[in-house]
Amino acid sequence: MGTEDRFAFSVEWLDPMSGVTWKYNLLHQPSSMEIEMFDVKARRTFLKKTRYESLPTEQLRPGNTVVVYGRQLKVLDYADAFTRRQLEWQQQRTCVVIKPFAVDLLGDILSALHEAGFLLQGVQMCLLTSTFAQQLWQHDVPSHELGDLVSELIAGPVVALDLVAEDAFRRWEAFQQHLSGGKINLGDACVGSTGPAVAGHQLSQLFTPSGQVQLSFQGTGTTLCVIKPHAVAQGFAGPILTTLGQHFRVTGVRSATLELAEASSFLEVYREVLPGGELSAMIKELIAGPCLAIELASQDSASQDGTSSSGYYSTVEALRSLCGPHDPQMARDLRPHTLRALYGRDKAQNAVHCTDLEEDAPLETGFFFTIMH
Repeated sequence: MGTEDRFAFSVEWLDPMSGVTWKYNLLHQPSSMEIEMFDVKARRTFLKKTRYESLPTEQLRPGNTVVVYGRQLKVLDYADAFTRRQLEWQQQRTCVVIKPFAVDLLGDILSALHEAGFLLQGVQMCLLTSTFAQQLWQHDVPSHELGDLVSELIAGPVVALDLVAEDAFRRWEAFQQHLSGGKINLGDACVGSTGPAVAGHQLSQLFTPSGQVQLSFQGTGTTLCVIKPHAVAQGFAGPILTTLGQHFRVTGVRSATLELAEASSFLEVYREVLPGGELSAMIKELIAGPCLAIELASQDSASQDGTSSSGYYSTVEALRSLCGPHDPQMARDLRPHTLRALYGRDKAQNAVHCTDLEEDAPLETGFFFTIMH
């Protein structure tokens, strides 16, 4: 493997059977789409150089999770100075928070960010206290503006975004200027980090479980939609959320990277109804990277139990209808305007998971918004 564009990454794999964490150096050469892995502790080759086409360089960034031959690898850091020099600037992380009054524009904002070259690393809808909001922005906002900003941020749920892009801070500044005054006035709708140190502090505070960050979700009378990792990676989260917002109230959003045991537990209900190979493929897709869990409620403000005031057509049924048949090809043939028809590839990578049964709704929303948190 040549060194002219060979990148090295420090990764780890948690063996779900033994509970032992193994550390590796993963070498990746984009030009030939080859990878190689070395066992750090044993100091020997773990995976010989091989062609592996389903691992683009942009997925190999610190904090992200990738799957190689069924193993879920967490990317810890760059493994050499050359890789750091070449990629760190291209993979800068920044924090953007969507203010309460603009949360309904989340889908449009994510679409615009994707078009501008930002990758979505994490997202969560949460509630901020005045003290916590002040701590987050006291070093990034002029003191005479801080009070007004804090007042805006505590007026309701906000959506925090963990974004990755080349030269992310300059790109964010240019992006704000470009879209201010347009359909989405990002100058008013969002506040973003101004530099790496501030971004690192804000991201660690917002996306690390703590008593200061309270996830915002309803918990009852709702249903669950999960945007799968392949759809997130392709930039489909924005248009899918926009469509969902046209039919439901989005009452909770959070990203999650599931481990094998978690994905298997979440999909356990399908073990008796799906062929083993199909279920395995669904599990493999669910652990392939970040997914987006979205809690949805009826747009009918009078409905507290997930049913429509005009009759028993539940939120669960309405979402299932919007998602379409499980098989995207069947969806394209029979219901071409459904989410799976528009954004799905195959039965495993079918863009979205949705709650199938009424009784499963509180269990599935609880899995992502209570148990995993």
